[in-house]
Amino acid sequence: MIAIPGLDSQCLFRLAGLTETHLTGTGQIHLSSDTLLYAGEDNTHRRGVALFLDKQFSNSLTSWLAVASRILSARLLHKHGHLTVLVAYAPTEDGTASDKDDSYSTVETLINSVPPHDQIIVLGDFNAVTGTDRTGLENVVGNYGSGTVNDNSSRLLTMYSSTNLTVLGSWFKRKNIYRHT
Repeated sequence: MIAIPGLDSQCLFRLAGLTETHLTGTGQIHLSSDTLLYAGEDNTHRRGVALFLDKQFSNSLTSWLAVASRILSARLLHKHGHLTVLVAYAPTEDGTASDKDDSYSTVETLINSVPPHDQIIVLGDFNAVTGTDRTGLENVVGNYGSGTVNDNSSRLLTMYSSTNLTVLGSWFKRKNIYRHT
């Protein structure tokens, strides 16, 4: 659960990015007063991403786009403007360079297309870690990065650096057991 600046400070609102959902096609499912937006491959039950929005977020949804079976974007309205949420599921380390290039390029293009006054949250599974070496990435990775950098890590950190985003989990000290899923 996260609190969004500009929304009622007495409440916490739920939103969750889901990866590897195995849902087919694209769509929107209403679950009572909550909403599930999803994008998946047609008829293969592979990959897939989704964004779960509780009632408050569901009521704030202004638009959403299923970009690919691995990427979706949603735009929400709050009293100080808009919040754009991207959900992405990057190819694994074993994926082809071409698939990785396409995936990271698409996410970077989406990030760059977000209106400049929107707040932005990127959720998902990038099959990457931050590593502990912050050299040249001081604005991207905090003092508590972890893991051994791989090809996907380099792609993610380069993309975040070029789009002025930061890996929030690396700025807070946590036990290693809570760093991995």
